[in-house]
Amino acid sequence: MPKLDPLSIYKLLPKTNCRDCGLRSCMSFASALIRQEKVLDDCPHLSKEAGQELAPRLERIEPDEGFREMINGLKAEVRGLDLGAMAQGLGATYSEGRLLIKCLGRDFIILDNGNLESICHVNVWVELMLLNYCRMQGRGSTSGRWVSYGDLPSAAPTAPYFERRSEEPLRAIADSHTEVFLDLMEIFDGTPAEGFDADHAIVIHPLPKVPFLVLYTRPDEDFPSSLRILLDSSVTTYIPKEAITYTCRGIVEMFKRIVSKHQTVTQDLLSM
Repeated sequence: MPKLDPLSIYKLLPKTNCRDCGLRSCMSFASALIRQEKVLDDCPHLSKEAGQELAPRLERIEPDEGFREMINGLKAEVRGLDLGAMAQGLGATYSEGRLLIKCLGRDFIILDNGNLESICHVNVWVELMLLNYCRMQGRGSTSGRWVSYGDLPSAAPTAPYFERRSEEPLRAIADSHTEVFLDLMEIFDGTPAEGFDADHAIVIHPLPKVPFLVLYTRPDEDFPSSLRILLDSSVTTYIPKEAITYTCRGIVEMFKRIVSKHQTVTQDLLSM
C-alpha cells in the first residue's frame, strides 16, 4: 500500500474548508490526521465511504511518520540556541554541551546538536515535548492556578481531542491496572495534592516548569470512573499549546509500555 500523505487524504475530504473541525482548511485537517492530532470523527461532513477507506490506513501510521520532519525542524532550532544561558530559566542544568532536564523525575539530556540521550526509552512524544520546551526557552514562574486544557487561550476547539487522546487512555490504564498506575505515579515523582474532590489527586512534573495535576476517581456501583488532567495556567509560557497533547501522549505511551512488560494489557487499551 502506498505511503499515506496529506494530499491523498485531502482527496477524500469534503474540501469545503468549513473549519468545523477546528482547523483553517481541509488540507490542515489531512496533515493533522497523519500527525494523530485529529481523528476522522472530528470532521462532521466526512462521507461514510471516505471514512471507511481512510480508517484502516490511518491505523497503520506509525507516530514517526507524521512527526519526524517536525522533530528535525525543532532540532535545527535548538542547535541555534545557547543552552547554557537558558538552563536556569528551564529549571535545568548545563555542563560541557549537555543540558540536563528532569522529565517525570528522570534525567534526559539534550546535546548542543539537538539530539537527546537518556537511559529511559525516548518515544516520539517525549522527544517533541523536550525539544518544544527548549525552543520556548523558559522564562518566569508558574502561576500555581490550575485550569483545564479547554480553559487555555484558543484551546476550546481541540479540548475534545485532548480528552480523547490523553485523559481517556490514562483513565483506562488507571481503571484496568489501578495499583500499577498509582505505583507509576509515585515512581515518576508524583506527589499527593490536598483539597480536591477525587480519590487520588497527584501532581507530576513532565517538565520542571510544566506541572500536571491528575485527578482520578475510581468507579463505584452508581458512577463510572473519571480522570482529569489540570494544567498550571502558565503552561503555554513553557510549551506551545499543541505540545501539551504531545506531552500527555508521551506519558500515556510510557505508562502503556511499562504496564505491558508486567501484565497483559487488553487490545483496546494498547490501541488508544
